[in-house]
Amino acid sequence: MGKEEELFKIVHNNDEKKLQKLLLPEKEFQIRKVDVPTSGTLGGRIRMQVVHVDINCQENDTGYTPLIISVLNGNKEIMETLLFYSANVNLADSKGNSPLHLAAFMGRLDIVYLLLRHGAKVNTQNSDGNTPMHVICQSRADDSVQLMSTLSKAGADSTLQNKKGELPLDVAAMYNRKELVSCLMDGETRMAGNTSAIIEAAIRGHSEIVRLLLDFGVNPNCLNRERNTCALHEATRFLRIKAAEELLKYGADPDKETSNHETPYNIASQLPPVKSKEFLQLFDEYKTKGQTEMPKFVMVTSRKPSVDVKDYPLIVTDPSWTKNSPDYCNACTANNPNTNLLDGNLRTFWVIPAITEAWTVFDLHSIHTLTGVFIYGWSNPQMVKTFELQTADDIRGPWTTVGVFTCSLKGSQNAKDPGVPQKFTGFTSKSQFWRMNIKSNHGGQCTCFQAVEFNGTDHRIIELFEQLNLQKYSDSVIKSGYNNYRKFLLIEEAILRNLITDENDFDKIFQEMKKSRKKEFSLTTLKWEKLPVRCLDVGETLPSIVVKADTGCTELVEVFVKDSKAELNGEARVQLCSNGNSSPQYSTAVFKDMSFNSVGTYTVCVKGVEHPDVSISCPHTLEIKPKNKLTKEVEKSFQDIESMLEGLQDL
Repeated sequence: MGKEEELFKIVHNNDEKKLQKLLLPEKEFQIRKVDVPTSGTLGGRIRMQVVHVDINCQENDTGYTPLIISVLNGNKEIMETLLFYSANVNLADSKGNSPLHLAAFMGRLDIVYLLLRHGAKVNTQNSDGNTPMHVICQSRADDSVQLMSTLSKAGADSTLQNKKGELPLDVAAMYNRKELVSCLMDGETRMAGNTSAIIEAAIRGHSEIVRLLLDFGVNPNCLNRERNTCALHEATRFLRIKAAEELLKYGADPDKETSNHETPYNIASQLPPVKSKEFLQLFDEYKTKGQTEMPKFVMVTSRKPSVDVKDYPLIVTDPSWTKNSPDYCNACTANNPNTNLLDGNLRTFWVIPAITEAWTVFDLHSIHTLTGVFIYGWSNPQMVKTFELQTADDIRGPWTTVGVFTCSLKGSQNAKDPGVPQKFTGFTSKSQFWRMNIKSNHGGQCTCFQAVEFNGTDHRIIELFEQLNLQKYSDSVIKSGYNNYRKFLLIEEAILRNLITDENDFDKIFQEMKKSRKKEFSLTTLKWEKLPVRCLDVGETLPSIVVKADTGCTELVEVFVKDSKAELNGEARVQLCSNGNSSPQYSTAVFKDMSFNSVGTYTVCVKGVEHPDVSISCPHTLEIKPKNKLTKEVEKSFQDIESMLEGLQDL
């Protein structure tokens, strides 16, 4: 077996020890140091170069090198050894795929980092003309956004076309990769002129991609000259009704004519009768009401409200929504962090030592639908002027802009006075993660303002009604102030009946709320509200014992005696009940009419029935004493005397 064949066998088998032995054998083989310049590092890296074996040998059928095989195996140790012995990081296989192409397709961010550190070229094109960026857009890697961002920072060119003339953006649209479309469009204003991606998305019915591209400013009527068609033409041709409606919302023209005189109307009229009627009715509807949406990524000071825009109440602010950490904020001073925005004090500031591109993230802990934002500010050049409100599926993005807003100079010029609110509406969007991205101020050397509040609702409330197909009630419930999920689940039955007047609908909703309440308010803690007494006669009824638990919890709890076979007489299991509108709110369970039949010293405990690990023990023991017979005789004597006295009074 030749050395190269042995090398392939070792790498295929992931045998690091044998690899080291092969590459560093007896002294008669020559090894010399080489200085390998690498990108992403200062200076170069010292490498060993072997001459007794071809480290860059390739398999005949696949063109795989040992390095490529180690990438496919995901073996970083083997990779690092091969790279140390001067393996060519850019040598491609028979299809033109470099190690970076393959690592990108596999979604191995750690391997991509390693290859880039050793000089991997980010714009290499394979035999199909695809770059690693194209490859990421075709994969389903969990870290695809971070992979794309990493390649971009390393100099990847998102404008390179493959042999079909497709950009990475076009491929992302084809494969319905919404997060990658957002990543590729964000900050790339030139991409708004792309005509292929929106057509590819329309053909495949990827309506969310269509909407996202339109929000980034892609023209809904853009004509692809090579294909001589527009997005609405193709959405109609391929029966993509939802994609067509998105295009119409943003102003697509069903009368738009191509050079061969084809219009969406023409195409729709030639469809099967049912589909033809559906599309023609949709075209006529939007011809009457016109454009209802404006691009959300384009800077605007005012826009025509969408028919879907809601107006929900203020959400109670939770200070835990943001933190003073790199994931939540990119700029603040030590004494005036971003957390001041949620501290409830309108005299504290978030001070930003910059005038643009500063942001803070809010994690609302569950998906919320927001319909408005309040900014509390002042009349000073340091006041924020333009900001973007953005959403994402993860705390680190990528971010999609919901709206761009402009703050005025209002309120006092004195920093000691409380901030004055300005309300911004005209949007309805849902997400758990929200970001406020500061674009400019009113001319100050830094930027600062006092607070932020949101209008909206916990989206779980809307989902509960949608699951029952009773969403007609959701807005009235939310606008009545029940926009907090826990508050909604604890709503009084009488109030809910006033909002849900149909008895059948009420029963469905109330039963679903009971199920949701059980999931949301599980038992996690128990505390004593009223402790057991310390001493009692055997058989005597104990005064009531009361425990309290988590707000809203309605589980069963059980009283028992610790480390004893003695039994308590009475109802040992009781359901927790809410303490009503009392503040602070909690649930309580009352154990009544309990007694012991046996003398002894006991420790009384309470535990959850469904969650027996949640328990509490009385801090003192309960002593059960035998009844005193003398006491009973004395008591009887007193009763006899009282009877005699009553008899004398009658005389």
